[in-house]
Amino acid sequence: MIDITLYGKQSSIYQYLKMHVKNLAEKAGVDLSIKEVNDTDAFIEEDIMSIPTVKVGNEYRSIGKKNVNRFINEVNEWVLGKEDFGNLKKIYVPIDFSDASVNAVRYAKDMAEFSSGVISLVYSYYPTPVSMNEVTYIDPEIEKIQRENLKKFKQQISTEGYFDSPNSLIIDSEFLTGFPVPELVNLSKRNENMLMVMGAKGKSNMKKLFGSVSTDVAIKSACPVLLVPDGTKFNPFRKIVFCSNDLGIDAYAVEELIKVAAPYNADIELIHVDQKDGYHENQLMNLITNYYPKGKVSYKLIKGDSKLEAILGHVTKNNSDLLVMSRASKGLIRDLFHKSLTKQLIANTKTPLLITHK
Repeated sequence: MIDITLYGKQSSIYQYLKMHVKNLAEKAGVDLSIKEVNDTDAFIEEDIMSIPTVKVGNEYRSIGKKNVNRFINEVNEWVLGKEDFGNLKKIYVPIDFSDASVNAVRYAKDMAEFSSGVISLVYSYYPTPVSMNEVTYIDPEIEKIQRENLKKFKQQISTEGYFDSPNSLIIDSEFLTGFPVPELVNLSKRNENMLMVMGAKGKSNMKKLFGSVSTDVAIKSACPVLLVPDGTKFNPFRKIVFCSNDLGIDAYAVEELIKVAAPYNADIELIHVDQKDGYHENQLMNLITNYYPKGKVSYKLIKGDSKLEAILGHVTKNNSDLLVMSRASKGLIRDLFHKSLTKQLIANTKTPLLITHK
C-alpha cells in the first residue's frame, strides 16, 4: 500500500490527474491510499506553491509549468517505482549510447505502445584501471560521468515527444557495475514478466551484427531476449516465424510465442528445415491452436543443405516481421552468430530475432 496526498482544487486538471494515477496503479496491481487536501489554508501551511501537488512520504512533486500529461507520467514513475512498478510489463534495454542501442530503445518504445509498461534503460559499467606515473588506480570520475550520461540520455528519450499522453510508457533507468554479461544475466532473473531488447551492430558477419555481449546474454538469459538489427524500425507484428527444431523442446516455448503474437493478432508460421529427421508438426500445431485461432497458424517445411541459410533465406524472402527461436536450440543459435553467410544475405538481415528462455 502506498499512501499519497493529493493537493489541489476540484478542477478538471485535478480530476484528470487523480483518475490516471489511480487507473495505472490499478493496472499495475498496486494499492493506493489517496488523501485529498482541497483547502487553501492547508496549501499555505504546508508551503504548497503550485497545484496540483502530490506528496509521498516527505517528498513533494508539483505541476508548476509542466505539461499536464508529462506531469502525470512523472508522478506515475515516481509513485509506482516504489513498488517496482507492480505487474506492469518490464522491458529492459541495455545501452552503451551507440546508434544501435538508441535504435533499440526506440524500437522497444514503439513495440510497447500497445500496452502500458515500463522501459528500463540499463547501463553496465565496468571500472577499468588507469595508470599514471607507475601508479594504477580506478578513476571515480569516469563512473560519475557515465552516471550523468545515463541520466541525460533518459531525459532525452523521455522528452522526444513520445510521452505526451498520460499512462504512456514509463521510462526508468538502472546503472549496473560489473562485467556486462553476468550483470545482465543476473538482471534477467529479477522478474517473470520481463523482456530484454538489445541493439545490434555492424554488417560484416552475424557475430558483429548482434555483438558478442548480445550473443552471450541471449543464450544465458532467464527471460526472452529480442535482438534488433541496427536501423530496423518497429512495425506491428503481422507475420511471426517460429523456427521449430525439436517438438519436445519447442512445446515449452509456445506460451511465450503466443504472448508475443496475441497483442498484434499476428499470423504465426511454424517452419522446420527438412533434414530427413522424421519431424511431425501436428503435435505442435495442435498445441498452439488450443490457445490461438486456428486460421492464424500455418506450417511450412523448408529445404536447404544449410539449416541456418534456409531459415534466414525464408524469413528474408517472405518479409517476416519477427523470427522466434527457443534458447534450447542453442546449437543452432550459436551457428546463427558464429557461422559465415553470404554477404548479401547478411546485409539484408533486418528481421528482429526473439530468443525465448525456455
